[in-house]
Order: sequence, then structure tokens, then C-alpha cells
Amino acid sequence: MAEILRTRPLLGTFVEISATGGEALVMDAVSAAFAVVEAIHKSLSFQSPESDLTRLNLADGAWATMPRDAVRVIRLARAMTRASGGLFNATLGGQMVALGILPDHGFAPACSRGSADDIEINGNSVRLRRGILLTLDGIAKGYAVDRAVAVLKRHGAWGGAVNAGGDLRVFGNARAPISIRQGESFVPAGILADGAIASSGGQQAEDGRFRGRIVGDTLPALRTMTVMAAQAWRADALTKVACLSAGDGARDLIGRLGGQLIGDAQAQ
Repeated sequence: MAEILRTRPLLGTFVEISATGGEALVMDAVSAAFAVVEAIHKSLSFQSPESDLTRLNLADGAWATMPRDAVRVIRLARAMTRASGGLFNATLGGQMVALGILPDHGFAPACSRGSADDIEINGNSVRLRRGILLTLDGIAKGYAVDRAVAVLKRHGAWGGAVNAGGDLRVFGNARAPISIRQGESFVPAGILADGAIASSGGQQAEDGRFRGRIVGDTLPALRTMTVMAAQAWRADALTKVACLSAGDGARDLIGRLGGQLIGDAQAQ
């Protein structure tokens, strides 16, 4: 059995991919997984003026043909926006540009936010209504992790892990210790197997092409939320829902949306 671990700067962070399996296939599996992550990185970065996402945001309400993975992420983002009652909201690009969090690539005047109904999809074409700007950020990063895992499996890896700045998914014979942030320290929270985990805080460092920042009308006190789910895209999206949820209902809401809230630590 061979085991390989490689790291590359992608998605505005460092992406680490590990895999175990037959010696002849592991290297090819990891290389193919990185290729998929890089393609999503180039396609869905709000930071890049040349990405498919920027092209869509510049289309000024016209239909734009998008790659398959991009359409899939947009469908997932629209569904989560609707299912969470807007706590997760993929249409905040206009607000984030106005705040200086995200760059202005020459966009027309944009609404600060929209709704799931402002995102129209027809096959591999997408249209944005009412002058919204789409920002996919963490959900695209989580989706890239999931796609990388799918590639590793397809190449015959027995197990492995993909970690993109805290969006972590493991499969097969791999195991990963996990911790929950409490203030400035981390507390062990068990072992992750065949699943995904992600964490988000009320404010995040702005780094690289996939900036992390949670915005909302009534952002609760700064806290770090950690969510487990079957997929990394879902875990990442649900951390935003958790951060914006009020009171004890957050845990039940996350459960209904397919995740498990395992952290609710107040930042110090």
C-alpha cells in the first residue's frame, strides 16, 4: 500500500490532499483531484476578473452559459438560500462590493441582496435578475473538496482526505482528529470518518480568491460554529446558517438542513 500527501495554494488557502491505495494509482489520483480543484478555483472566484462567475455577474441580467460544475454549485447555493429562509444567501455580492470586501470588476449598480428567486437556471445557462451579484465563496470551496474526493474514489483510492482551509472531508479507511475552537484555544471533539466538517466565525480573515466574511442584518455575537455533514459544501454552507441563527433553534435548524452542529463557542 502507498500513501501520498500533497499541498498546493488554491481556493484562497492551502489545499491538502492525501490518499492511500495501490502504488501505481495514488499519484495519478491525487494529481487528478488537484486538477478538479484548480478548475473550480478558476471558474468560481469572485476575485478573478476572468472567472465564469465574474462573467455571469457582468451579464447584466442576460443568460450566460456556464460549465457543468459551476451550474451545479449555483443550483446548490440557490437551494440552500431557499431552504434556510435566506440565512445562507448567495446573492450578497452587491453588498460585499459596496463594503469593500469584494472587488468591483466594473459591475452595473447592484442590489445589496436578493432572493433565491432571482437566480434562474435553464440547462447549462444561468441568469441573474434584479441586478444581483452572485458570490459563492465557501460553498464553492466545499464543493471543490467534494469533487476532489469523488475523483480520488473514481481512481481507486482506498481512503483519503481533502482539506481546504478547514473544509475537511475524509473517506474510506482515513480518519482525522477534529477540534472545536473555544476562544483562542482548540478543544478535541472526536474523530471524523466518512464525512465532512467545516467551521466559520462571525468575521473571517479575507484571504485570496475565496474571501470569507459573514454578513447579515442581525449578526449575533462573534462566535465560531462547526458543522458536520455528509458533504463539505453542505457543512460549509450550514456554518453560515448557524452563525446567523438566533437562540437554541439553531441546532434543530441545522439538523433539518442535513447537518449536525457540534460547536457553538463564543469567541473571546
